[in-house]
Amino acid sequence: MNKVRRQSEDWYVEPPECVEKLIEIEQYFGNSILDPCCGKGNIPTVFHKAGYQNIECHDLVDRGIEIPSLQATFKQQDFITSPKDKKWDVIVTNPPFKDAVSIIQEALKVTNYKVCALLRLAFLESDRRTEFFKQSPLARIWVIKKRLTMYPGDYQGKKNTGTLAYAWFVFEHGCNHRPQLGWI
Repeated sequence: MNKVRRQSEDWYVEPPECVEKLIEIEQYFGNSILDPCCGKGNIPTVFHKAGYQNIECHDLVDRGIEIPSLQATFKQQDFITSPKDKKWDVIVTNPPFKDAVSIIQEALKVTNYKVCALLRLAFLESDRRTEFFKQSPLARIWVIKKRLTMYPGDYQGKKNTGTLAYAWFVFEHGCNHRPQLGWI
């Protein structure tokens, strides 16, 4: 069995294909995008390749994201606690699971349209998040059909096929209906 150690900052890297599928299904991302938990920049890179230009990247740790090739800006900061002097149209992120609720709540305060968070499907399963879901504008849940394994960002070993169910949780300002469920 391939034993992988837990990453201290909860930094796990999403496959670019799951970001591409989000872009295909959601289509509209406005004129400004932020990934507040960018790691090495997979999400911003996929958006840049899809033609988006106004992309910002934040993370607690500078992991060497290649900003010049992305034409993006990077800030090393804690998204939850740092002051924000602007709003973005959309936030797209793979947040640390332990901080997901706080990051989504903060993201909803500083977005014009929506927040897309890549999370384990198990995010739906907690009694502790019941009130959060009642109060949040969760519009869509896009379950990723192919199970994923998200390895620690600095993992160099052998990589196996997917083991966990993930979904994009899309929170949209003004949503007042039950969330739509779909598969990508």
